[in-house]
Amino acid sequence: MGDFTFKLRGNSKYRTMLISLNNLVIISLFICVILVRDIYGVSISKYFLILLAFMLFLINDKNIILGFFAFIIPISSGVSYNFIIGIGLLILIIKNKENIKLKFSSVFYILIILIIELLSSVYGYFSIGDFIRFLPFLLLILVVMADKHESYNHELILKFYLLGFIIMTIDIIGQTLKYYSFDEIILLGVRFGSTRQILDIYTEGQLISLNPNSLGVYSVIAISIGLLLYNINKSNVYIFIIIYTTVFGIMSQSRTFIIVFFFVIFFHLLTTSITVKKALRSILLITLILSIIYLIGTKLLPEYGVSFVKRFTEVNDLTNGRNEIMNFYFQGIFNEVNKMLFGVGIQNYNLKFDYLYSLHNATLEVVAIWGIVGFILICLLFRDFFRNAIRDYKYRIDKSSLTISLAFLISIQSGQGFSIYNNILMLIICYSSIRLGSLYEEKNRIS
Repeated sequence: MGDFTFKLRGNSKYRTMLISLNNLVIISLFICVILVRDIYGVSISKYFLILLAFMLFLINDKNIILGFFAFIIPISSGVSYNFIIGIGLLILIIKNKENIKLKFSSVFYILIILIIELLSSVYGYFSIGDFIRFLPFLLLILVVMADKHESYNHELILKFYLLGFIIMTIDIIGQTLKYYSFDEIILLGVRFGSTRQILDIYTEGQLISLNPNSLGVYSVIAISIGLLLYNINKSNVYIFIIIYTTVFGIMSQSRTFIIVFFFVIFFHLLTTSITVKKALRSILLITLILSIIYLIGTKLLPEYGVSFVKRFTEVNDLTNGRNEIMNFYFQGIFNEVNKMLFGVGIQNYNLKFDYLYSLHNATLEVVAIWGIVGFILICLLFRDFFRNAIRDYKYRIDKSSLTISLAFLISIQSGQGFSIYNNILMLIICYSSIRLGSLYEEKNRIS
C-alpha cells in the first residue's frame, strides 16, 4: 500500500486521473441528489450537498472551485449556496494565497462599501448574520481580481455554467412532468420557471424554482456563452446549446429576455464580422439558429409564441409597474441627504423605505443601498475589474467576448443588482469570458 501511495504521489498522471474520477463521482452525485430530491420528493439534508461541495473543493485547484461556483448560479434556489460559496472561498484563499496580490484601490473601495453597509444598521432591519453571508460574495470578486497568476481555465468555468443551466432546466421539467404530460406543458402557455407557482407547491425546504425573469437572464447569458465558445471551438455542440437555451428563454416569456437576445445577436454579428468570410459565416450561423428557433416556436410551442406576442402587444405598461417603483425610490433617495449620499444598506432596503416592492433597476438600486458615494465606488471597482480582465494583452481585446458582460448589465437594468447575490457571482462569468476572448485574440494575432 505504501509503495502504491508513493507511486501515486510521484506520478502526476495517475494523480490527475484519480482526481478527475473523484470529481466525476462527486459532481454526478451532487446532481443526482438534487434531481431525486426535487423530482421524486425524497427528503435529503442540505448539509449532505454542502459536504459534497466541501469534498470537491478540498481535492481541487481554483479552476474547479470557480467552475463549481459558476455551476451553482442557475441552481442556487435549490442549494445552500451561501454556505457553499463561503467554504469554497476560504479554501480558495488558503490554496492560492501565494498568487493573490491585492490592489490597494480595490481593497479600499470594498472596505468603504462594507463600512457603509455596517453603518446602515442605524435604519434597523439589520442582521450581522446577513452581513456575514453577504461578505464572501464581495470578497470573492476581490480574490479573483487579485490573482495575477494566469493559470485559470476560463473555458472550463464557462462550461460549468452551461452544465448548471442544463441541470436546472431538467429539474424544472422533471418537477412539472409529475403533474402534467409533456403535451400539456406545451399547451399550458404559462411563464416557465417558477414551479412553486405553476404547481402550487407551498412546502418548506429547498427546491429549484426560478422567477421567470431570472430564467430569462440565465438563458441569455447561456446563449452568449454558447456563441463565444462556438466562435473559439467551432463545435456544433454549441449550436445545440444556443437553441436549447433560447427555447427556455422563450418559455420564460420575459420581455427582458427577448430584448437582450436580439442585442446579443446583433452585437455578435457586429463584432465577429471582421472579414467577409467571417461575416458570411456569422450570418449563416445566426440565420440557421433563428430559423430553427422560429420552427420550434411556431410548430412545437405555439401557445408560448402567442403568449409572448401578447406580453408585448396587449399591455398598457410595458415596464409592468417598474416606472412607478423607480419614481417612488427616486423621491425617497433624493429627499434626504443621508440616503442620497450613503443609502440605507442592502438588507431589507425596501422596508427601510417603507415600501412593499424592491427596485427593478440595478443602477438605481446601488444608489438606494449605498448612495451616490457607493455608486461611485462600484463604478471604480468595475473599472479595476475590467482593467484586470484585459491585463497582459498588448493587442486589442476580442470585442465579441464583451457580449456576456453587456448582456448581463443590460438585463439587470430591469431587475435587481447586488441584492441578488447570484448577480455578484455572475461577475465571475463576465470576467472569464473577457479573459478567454482576450487570450483567443492574442493567440490569433501571434499565429
